[in-house]
Amino acid sequence: MSKAQIHNTTCTLFEAPVYDGIEHTYSPEDGVIGATEEGFNDKTQSIRVGKDVSIICWQHGEGLGITQQFYEDEPEIGNSFGEGISCFCVIPNDNDVIYIKLETSKSIEGVYTLHSNVSGSGALIPVVSSSDDPDFYPIGKMSPTQIEDMFISVQVEKGGIYPANGALYFKHSAQSGGVEVDWNASDNLYPKNMSVKAVPDAKNYFVLTLESLPI
Repeated sequence: MSKAQIHNTTCTLFEAPVYDGIEHTYSPEDGVIGATEEGFNDKTQSIRVGKDVSIICWQHGEGLGITQQFYEDEPEIGNSFGEGISCFCVIPNDNDVIYIKLETSKSIEGVYTLHSNVSGSGALIPVVSSSDDPDFYPIGKMSPTQIEDMFISVQVEKGGIYPANGALYFKHSAQSGGVEVDWNASDNLYPKNMSVKAVPDAKNYFVLTLESLPI
């Protein structure tokens, strides 16, 4: 087992289970890391997490596949990411990570795809998820010192047709201690045929619902 010192503000990824093998250590300042560029794509087998951070890991770098945020050490990744981890990002615990998912109203038939990404600071991997996917996906992170809103694009697509296309702003919320939609900034940009609801008892989780289709 590795005897590498684990710092409070870093995460170390190991190429063998139970914190053994070749190790790779990163901090929040490193941003989103591609394991392919770092030379160990799909090779992470265990993770040590500093007490002041977490780490988000992605199966793929194109916004598809499995995503998971680790808050504690993980001694054995196994096949929980399919072929393995391709991207990751170390997140300070005082940051708010915004999670989103797409749903459609009962009157809409078929499966639609959400394409979303962040413009500016706090960007993570772009989200590509379908309306029949029950999972939420991290779209961006806001630090406690961030003054400007977080801007995310919102595009809903099916078969190359986009029934909804716009944007959404998030801001810090004194009430929840997390983030909330800034409707003053979003009102004229967010698609009129969509709604947004915060998930009760799940800070920073939001459901984006396609309510109707253009006539």
